[in-house]
Amino acid sequence: MPPQSGEPGVSVEEIEKHVIARMERQAILNRPKPPMLWVVIDEGVMHRPIGSPAVMAAQLTHLLEADQTPRITLQILPLNAYSTTGLLGGFAIATARGTAETAYVEAACNAQVTDWMESVGTLALRYEGIRAEALPQRESLKLIEETMKRWTS
Repeated sequence: MPPQSGEPGVSVEEIEKHVIARMERQAILNRPKPPMLWVVIDEGVMHRPIGSPAVMAAQLTHLLEADQTPRITLQILPLNAYSTTGLLGGFAIATARGTAETAYVEAACNAQVTDWMESVGTLALRYEGIRAEALPQRESLKLIEETMKRWTS
């Protein structure tokens, strides 16, 4: 049985369109002065096969390379953290000088952008809770390297 895209009925063209859009969004990180980026990733995503083992290894390699950039900090929330905060969907909080903080929240069937102070504050508090349970950066990179062996052997 071939690997599934994760969404029933989605064509190859639609998947490629989404991939291109994500790659274009990542271009912001290659600017001469890119934004600071702090990311916490649940350890479970490193173990769930998406694509082939080669795809998984390439994704983990990409994380290791991205973390070498001085403006990117990557941490892993380990499985043994028993944290439930953030399991309902991913979110991002953007801060820029002279503007209100803005949050982007993903859900199963839609995404939402808000600058409502109460919502952004709640998400910021959740993020700090997640980060408090996450491994430090060095340990996170070590865990990624160890997990990559699973996909390359």
